[in-house]
Amino acid sequence: MNTKNILIAGLVGAVITLLLTNIPFVNLVNCLICAGFWVGPLFATWLYKRMSGTLSTKEGIWVGVTAGAIAGIIGFMLSFVGAAGIAGVINQLNAVMPPEDQIEIGGIEATLFNVVGTLIAVLFDIIVGFIAGYIGALLFKDKSQTQIQP
Repeated sequence: MNTKNILIAGLVGAVITLLLTNIPFVNLVNCLICAGFWVGPLFATWLYKRMSGTLSTKEGIWVGVTAGAIAGIIGFMLSFVGAAGIAGVINQLNAVMPPEDQIEIGGIEATLFNVVGTLIAVLFDIIVGFIAGYIGALLFKDKSQTQIQP
């Protein structure tokens, strides 16, 4: 097992996952069984096989989990940028809206809910990475040479 190749393939898979799940209109591919989350780890296992020449089931799973974990962690960090943007939009709207129509940002409950929800999304990324890595390992692993007995 080549740790350097696992990290490189996992990073590439994470970038693919992040692009497919965060770019507007491209993220519509997720309407098809969350395909954006599956493609990155699957591609990462294929890339690992191309880089190292061999691929076992264990290596495929590690590559998938690595891709899912990296995508989840970066997605977690990006979620705060989106939350800050939404808060800014709400503040701008509240400046021009009458008091009875103003939107409350929530407080600690909303923040806690967002953090817990995002941590669940990170766990989802890792689980999907595990499954996609396993499927990728089954698809791309070395074919064993079996001899036919006459």
